[in-house]
Amino acid sequence: MEEMAAAYGAEGMPAPEYREFMDELLSCYLERNDRGVHQHVLAAFAELTARRWPTTKRRRPLRGLI
Repeated sequence: MEEMAAAYGAEGMPAPEYREFMDELLSCYLERNDRGVHQHVLAAFAELTARRWPTTKRRRPLRGLI
């Protein structure tokens, strides 16, 4: 997944285009792989997108989500 994003030039994209591209890429990976592989696909996607948007401290907790 990382190689495909790099080949497409995703890192240099503005945020809206990057999100759209990554959403399409994730959908393709999920459609083309068995359910047993989905956890690995999602982990790779999370790692790749987390590099683009590092975690920041929140002022208040997300109620009901954690």
